[in-house]
Amino acid sequence: MPRTIEFTDLLIGTWNVRSMYRTGVMTTIVSCLERYKLDITAVQEVRWDGSGSLKTQEMTIFYSGGEKHERGVGFVIKNSILPNVVRFEPINDRICYVEFKGKWFNILLINCYAPTEEKSEEIKNAFYEELDRIYDALPTGKPKIILGDNNAKIGKEETYKPTIGKDSLHSDTNDNGNKLITFATARNIISNK
Repeated sequence: MPRTIEFTDLLIGTWNVRSMYRTGVMTTIVSCLERYKLDITAVQEVRWDGSGSLKTQEMTIFYSGGEKHERGVGFVIKNSILPNVVRFEPINDRICYVEFKGKWFNILLINCYAPTEEKSEEIKNAFYEELDRIYDALPTGKPKIILGDNNAKIGKEETYKPTIGKDSLHSDTNDNGNKLITFATARNIISNK
């Protein structure tokens, strides 16, 4: 019988690991996540082929990759909360999600890795169209949290404050930032600060 998860008790993070396709990297990553006491971590640039899961002594990684050891996303989840995983859905090498059973409701964590600014407008638009499709197809009665590396810079422009809040690391918003804000605004997603 899985223990009941109180989502307020979980530590959830995100990390672009740059590559897990090297000897010893998985051990290093698990060690770092244990040190930070993260229960669930969305990881980007896994760079493993295909999709599946790999269990270590302390954690399990669910991954969604491509064919050429490029990109790839996934979740590293502590084995103690693994029984609460309802499903893992690998979409492609840029988007996946996992559903957790909680005490009062299930929750969906969506991990995404957006194309960088240098990619063509067509590639970036295709990514956001897919993210739109996935997000909108998921049940509305379950909370959804988007994690990952959006390769976005969101500036301090006054017009964005209702969506992102008052704090930002950047002065100006880049194209990926505009796309992310458009995605969030269309769904009434706002900063929790």
